[in-house]
Amino acid sequence: MLIESWQVFGYGEYVREEFNKRVNSVRVVEFPDSIPKELRGVKYSIAKNVLSRYLKVSQTFKTLEEKYFEKEFFKLKPVFEKENTLIIFGTFSIRTRYLELIKKEFPYIKIIGVTVDKIRRIEDKERIIKNIKYFDSIFSFDSEDCRDYGMKHISTFYIENFIYCGEEKKIDLFYVGSYVGREERFDTVLNLYRYCKKNNLVSYIKLYDVNKMEKYGKKLLNQGMLSIEEYEDLVTGTPIPVEKTAELMKESKVVLEIVDSLQKAPTLRPLECLVSKTKLITTNTSIKNLDFFNDRNCYIYEESLKNLEKSFFSLPYVEIDDQIVAQYSLSKFIEKILK
Repeated sequence: MLIESWQVFGYGEYVREEFNKRVNSVRVVEFPDSIPKELRGVKYSIAKNVLSRYLKVSQTFKTLEEKYFEKEFFKLKPVFEKENTLIIFGTFSIRTRYLELIKKEFPYIKIIGVTVDKIRRIEDKERIIKNIKYFDSIFSFDSEDCRDYGMKHISTFYIENFIYCGEEKKIDLFYVGSYVGREERFDTVLNLYRYCKKNNLVSYIKLYDVNKMEKYGKKLLNQGMLSIEEYEDLVTGTPIPVEKTAELMKESKVVLEIVDSLQKAPTLRPLECLVSKTKLITTNTSIKNLDFFNDRNCYIYEESLKNLEKSFFSLPYVEIDDQIVAQYSLSKFIEKILK
């Protein structure tokens, strides 16, 4: 079995380890998504930076890319010859040319996709819909995509690192997430941060920002809507590993989750809350339809915090039935894919 590398949030290694427990031979394969800078040369630069600037479609640029990707694919041919199944995580990111070549050169290989994205959130929707035909089956976390495109539904999961082992709950509110240019996310985080300060609650809130001084943060600073102290406390240029996140969640009473407005399926966070025995504040209104939802454990954030009582942080977590929790394990996740 081949697994196309999945690096989302640092969980890839745990997913591969779980597959290894069930399959005799699991190998990781990576498909290059762009031409390395050192191999681009003058011809590539002209095609991309000059021709594509003035023409709607630069055929020269496309041809150069396709030739490179074909060359890289055939380097992997000896690997594919020994396998009969390819599982691709992050299904929508793979280039169409790779899928075409796999089906042409190795028609006996079963291609299974697992996606964490919602089609409506992706700019290049037409390409994505076209690519579906190359897969023998696709698993999606999103029930609407399953209904509209014939995908199989699968839930997100938790890994064992998050299982509560009696840690002291000394953090009232925990949040770690990427900023990636989302002003709404920054505003929500700032509101919760200030709520904690006002109510003397201990918070660990970090927005990961690659460039550190994001434009929106600068704007708020210049307008006097954000203090330097707040910005320095909230924003970090260093990503926090999943292992550290698990440690902090087990020490937290409440975790904040902020999702895109189109998000309906649960992310990893609510399921990690289940096993770390941590309450949840979330912007995902659909969570109330799930089997583990309990309004004593979950507060749905809708535009304001006017109904969030301080007692939500101090009242004990309500235990959820073990059978419900167990069905969201990584083990069950892999089991569904291999059926």
